[in-house]
Amino acid sequence: AGSFTNMPNASRGVLGIDSNFGLPGTPNCLIKDKDGMLWIGANNTVVRYDSNNLAIYGSDQGLNSGLVQTLFQDSKGRIWVTGLGKSISIIDFDAQQIYELNFNFDVSRIFDILETIDGKFWISNNGVGYNIIDLKDRTIRQLTVKQGLLGTTCISPYQDQIGRIWLSTNKGVNIIDLKSGKNYTLTQNTGLLSDFTTGFFEDSKGYMWIGNFKGISILNNDQDTISYFTQDQGLEENSTVTKLFKDHLGKMWLGTNRGKIYSLSGIDGSSIEEYTISQNPQQLVYNLVEDNQGQIWTGILQGGIYKVD
Repeated sequence: AGSFTNMPNASRGVLGIDSNFGLPGTPNCLIKDKDGMLWIGANNTVVRYDSNNLAIYGSDQGLNSGLVQTLFQDSKGRIWVTGLGKSISIIDFDAQQIYELNFNFDVSRIFDILETIDGKFWISNNGVGYNIIDLKDRTIRQLTVKQGLLGTTCISPYQDQIGRIWLSTNKGVNIIDLKSGKNYTLTQNTGLLSDFTTGFFEDSKGYMWIGNFKGISILNNDQDTISYFTQDQGLEENSTVTKLFKDHLGKMWLGTNRGKIYSLSGIDGSSIEEYTISQNPQQLVYNLVEDNQGQIWTGILQGGIYKVD
């Protein structure tokens, strides 16, 4: 692998990957696996990066996902690869093969995958709803507006510490209590900063951080009080918080749809730092991960991988 380069118009310390890095195409998504390796989606390939070398998985290795859009590693170490079309490719290292899951219903843009504690997989199917896959029983079902989902712009599922499933939509949040079967909702009318919701993070205090248009809604652990993190605390005006991540030091990182990421240590904003990844206001932060050296990497939905050095 090649080296990183300083990016024009980016904040000091923001480094990017250029054509000399050795990727076979434009990168647009990444994850860190359980061994600390980074996996990068680049055009029609998936690349494993170990801080020195690149290993490429593409059509020659049996990967035929098309344009790679989302990566995910499950509890068995398998890498899930979503692309264009009605299938998900799975790189299974134990079985030493790559195989596909095919769907018999519409699959749109998959933004995120969640493996729940009962071993099922909840997959955001943007424009449709959420798909729930049970590999053990070989079943797939959908949760859509017909079954009580608030909206069809579906970006991220999340499971909290007591097992409830939180689902983001453009019209609020669905909270599914698997034990009781109840479907609760949270909207702007009941306290959210806005109905448009992108994702979640539950901190060690049990506070739920919810990414919204214009900032973050922070629901306390009793779920009876909501506070907000917005431009008043230092975010750019009218930013949508697209990603929430906490590093090993306890610092919270926020990605936005305006080509910026922020780091902060508390909701009072006293330690907020802003990093400009791109001056293009249409650059949406899609992934935030921390490598083994404690550096933060980000993937841009429109293409590009960067790290904060």
